Order: sequence, then structure tokens, then C-alpha cells
Amino acid sequence: MKTTNGTAPLLMEPETARYTKDQLAEAHTFDREQMAAAVGMYYGIQKLRVGARNKESAHERSTDILADPVLITEMKQRLERLERESARVLREFAQARPLGRWAMSIAGVDAVIAAGLLAHIDVARAQTAGAIWRFAGLLDPKLQPWERGQKRPWNARLKTLCYKLGESFKKLTVSETSLNGDDDVIAEKVLKEHADKGIELSGTELLTKVKAKRARAQKRASSLQNDNYLYVRLYSERKQRETQRNDAGLFREQALGRLELAKRKGLAISPDQKKLWADGRLQPVGVDRRAARYAVTIFLSHYHQIGREILGLPMPKPWVLEHGGHVHYIPPPCWPVSE
Repeated sequence: MKTTNGTAPLLMEPETARYTKDQLAEAHTFDREQMAAAVGMYYGIQKLRVGARNKESAHERSTDILADPVLITEMKQRLERLERESARVLREFAQARPLGRWAMSIAGVDAVIAAGLLAHIDVARAQTAGAIWRFAGLLDPKLQPWERGQKRPWNARLKTLCYKLGESFKKLTVSETSLNGDDDVIAEKVLKEHADKGIELSGTELLTKVKAKRARAQKRASSLQNDNYLYVRLYSERKQRETQRNDAGLFREQALGRLELAKRKGLAISPDQKKLWADGRLQPVGVDRRAARYAVTIFLSHYHQIGREILGLPMPKPWVLEHGGHVHYIPPPCWPVSE
């Protein structure tokens, strides 16, 4: 069977579970709606694969004795293959476009996220980066009021994608503990990570993993100075600044507003959470999300700038530089992309 343009359809042979080059080339012709559906399917497959892995882990820990280990392992392996092949399709789509190639050159942006951004963001339609922030639901909630039952003023899938992007930047940071912490502290963390997976480590294995963890941290710390790690650095710097501002009580209005909202809607909150908000401070997770959103908004600004440059469209000067008195400009890294 052939598609309308004569190429092979995206159907995998069950024996190999791999797309051919001709089949992958079909992804080059996908439009934004087709790719948005493909990205959604990828995350659907990933969710099923994670569920199968959790079932397998539960059986290994003897907490789910009803699970058939052979069947679950087979299902997990099949889903892993589907997930890998789906990612290859998304990579082909993104790699075929200059904006996608730039996005994938950035540390923390994989093919799935790059394809998702291409699918959900129309840089020709968005006159400013702020329009993209608004479409992604990244602005202050006061500027985008929304109540349950009303139509969302943002794209929910794009908002989720931006959350994943922020988490990707966060995961590439280096903790002070891993870099310069005491071996006993690192060992305790390693033991907990493996205990959660039902794995016991011998003394020799633990020592090896502690050394490996520190070596990886040192290698990543040196990588952070590279241009493609700009948004990882922005996240780290912003989090330090936001933590200081939170400790100084500068987010008091937001904290009290969240407490009032929780009371009005009868939401269950922990005593610690209630005390923090009552004291005029945000939770650590709230501070972390502010830092991640900042890094993502800068990335999207650069994404918008480069996308319009590729299309030969005018790029208006940011309002804060034109009228707001700001003079500091962060140029996009890794552009133009070296072929």
C-alpha cells in the first residue's frame, strides 16, 4: 500500500518493529496537525510503557503477586520499541526544518519536544514572543483568568510541553551535593534511589556508584559553560534569585492569594503549606516553577526570533527594550546552526 504521494505508509513490520528510511521520510511531509497528533501518540505510548514498568517493578518487589511477569515484560518491551520508533519519526520531522534543528541543538530539548513546539507554535502568526507565552499559559494567572467550565485561554498541550521543557532544563543542573558533598551523603542518596526500585547494593557496588555519580556531576559542571546549556544556567541563576526574593517576603501577595483561594474552594492543604503561605512565602516547588518558567520564556523568545528570521518576517523589538528602559539583551545561542 502506498500513500497519496507514492511513499510507503508509516506501518512497521511486526518482526522488526522498525521504520525503513523511506517510511521515515514520510514524516518530512507531515503538517502541523499531523505532527501534533503524532506527539500526542508518543506521550500516550510512553505513559503505557511507564505503567508496564511500574507493574514489572511491583512484581519484582512482591507487592503485586497477581501480575504475570512474562506477559508484563513482553508488553513493556513492545512498548519500548514503539516509543523508540515514534521518537525516530518525530526526529525526522524536526530535523527536516531549520527551526527544529536549532531547537535540538539546545541541551534539554529532545526530538519530541522540538517536534511538539513545531506542531503547536505558528511563529508566522505570533507577532511577538508574548503571544507565544500567552498561548502556552505562561503568563501571570491574573492576566489569563480562567474558571472551571470556561474555555481555556491557552493551549493545554503546549502548556504541558513547556512544563516538560522546564523539567528538562532542571534535570541538567548539577547539585552541590553531587559535586562537592560528602561521600556518605551521596551514598545515602544512591541507596535510597536503588531501594525505591527494590535493588540492594553491596559495599563495593555502592562505592563504585558514588564515584560514578560524582564523576558525572563534574563532567556536567564543565558542560554547563557551553553555549547550548544557556537555559540550564538561566534556570539555576533564576532559582537562586527567586529563593532569595521568597525568603525576603517579596512574594507575600501571591502566597496569601493562594491561601485565600485554597480556603475559598475548600482545598486540602498540609499544615506546613498553610504556614508558609500565611507567612507570606511560596513553597520551594513554587519557587522552582518560577525559575523553570523564566528559562522557558527566554527559550521561547529566541525560538520566536529565529523562526521569524528563517521565514524572512519582521521581528519587532521587545517592548521592555523599546519602551521599558531595559538594555540587557540575551542573544540566542547556537545560531546559526552549523550543518
